[in-house]
Amino acid sequence: MSKCTLSPLKGIELDSIKIDLGEAKNDVIQTLGEPVLIEDNSYYFYDNDLRIDFDEDDNVEFIEILGGMEGSIKPEIYGIDPFKNEADKVYELLKEKNVKGISDEECGYAYSFVGISVGVYREAIPDDLEEYLEELEESGINPEDDDDYQYEYQLAHHFSTIGIGVKDYYRW
Repeated sequence: MSKCTLSPLKGIELDSIKIDLGEAKNDVIQTLGEPVLIEDNSYYFYDNDLRIDFDEDDNVEFIEILGGMEGSIKPEIYGIDPFKNEADKVYELLKEKNVKGISDEECGYAYSFVGISVGVYREAIPDDLEEYLEELEESGINPEDDDDYQYEYQLAHHFSTIGIGVKDYYRW
């Protein structure tokens, strides 16, 4: 497990390694080693739990932690773990720290906090569970005893990715 501190508009500290937004690609590779996967300008490290995007000048433009609660990287932003805390709590904290608008183009699945260039994503939202919950109740199954429902509940109530970008990464 790797501990990671996200500093919006600045970069990350991963255990004792620092990666800055704007840092050169060659420096990142020298620090982290060869990526496990490369897709266009996205480089993946730490068993695909860390994605770093580079701009046209080969400088770090965006850093994303992808593994969610089950990943090998345990992120912290503004003093909280954005994967272990309820999505609503994380949203409110990021909203408080944000100085510009918030984009909700994905209707609750993803939010982009424009002022701090932070993006979060979850695979489901609580509304997605209503039909499943009704089916369980009709079948007489307690949702607390249904492993699939518990898994889906976690997906709907916790973010599974968080990323930070350079200033104005999220543009209106």
